Amino acid sequence: MCIALFCFDHPVYSVILCSNRDEFLHRATTHARFHNFEIKIPGDDDEATPEKPGDVLSGRDLVAGGTWLGINRKGRIAVLTNITEEYQTWPTSRGDLPHNFLNPPANKFETLDDYVRHLTTPPSDSYAGFNLLLAAPSKGGIDNFEVTRLTNSGGGGPITARSLRDNERAHGGMSNGVDGAAEGEWRKVIEGSEKLQKILEVGLDEDGMIQATFDALSICRTPPQTRQQLRTSIMIPPLLIPITGKVPPGGNEPPVPDPVTKEIGLWYATRLSTVLLVKKTGEVTFVERDIWALDPDTQQPVHCGTNKDRITRFQLEVI
Repeated sequence: MCIALFCFDHPVYSVILCSNRDEFLHRATTHARFHNFEIKIPGDDDEATPEKPGDVLSGRDLVAGGTWLGINRKGRIAVLTNITEEYQTWPTSRGDLPHNFLNPPANKFETLDDYVRHLTTPPSDSYAGFNLLLAAPSKGGIDNFEVTRLTNSGGGGPITARSLRDNERAHGGMSNGVDGAAEGEWRKVIEGSEKLQKILEVGLDEDGMIQATFDALSICRTPPQTRQQLRTSIMIPPLLIPITGKVPPGGNEPPVPDPVTKEIGLWYATRLSTVLLVKKTGEVTFVERDIWALDPDTQQPVHCGTNKDRITRFQLEVI
């Protein structure tokens, strides 16, 4: 159950974003790098070159080819979370939602509003449940970002959009629940947002901000024992989730029914934490940290430590 915490109202930073990606540990992904969503998905040893550096900085899902969080060189940002719901198949991949905003087709979706209008124009019922946060520099410049939150409130639902409220711009969060649901925000989102507020009140330098936000992403009061409890913890330690059926290779979706079923289990945990800072001067710092992974020999989860951060810095291209 992923989480994103964010601030778009700060004296130094136009954007403060920190996020956990919670996922089955066997699902293949790449580390964040610059790319253009090539049809041939690059492996971990592929890097952008000076001749073709790529415009989008993100990790990529090697199964579907999309991404869950990314930023492009002009400052467009997309964060995607899946709504918790019963499994069904849908004609369109949710991974296309960040993809088409971060790397739009030529002469299409030239503004955030263009893309939002496209997504919310019927028919818009071809996606599994999702929440999507989109941000882009305002017309006034890179010192202020326009932000829109979209959702279909569950698989097959119409896509709706709203701007962030002022209190959300100051310190907000998003996870896998339904925006505006009667049950309210999940406990992990409330706790994470409150923690971010306290961090912002201290006045930290960049290194301090990065460390403090990673600390917030590591909070786990009580290790979850069931899927239901995943919504209470910001960081998810390894949980063996029993699954009956045939599991698609590398997939994170529930298994395909099989006439001869077999009870198995898959390890699920916080795989990755990311911190993204965009200064009002356009300087971007993107830090990625592995949290839990599968040992290739034992196929058991191992904690990755904190000494192998992958840091990318670049300057936004002013339009």
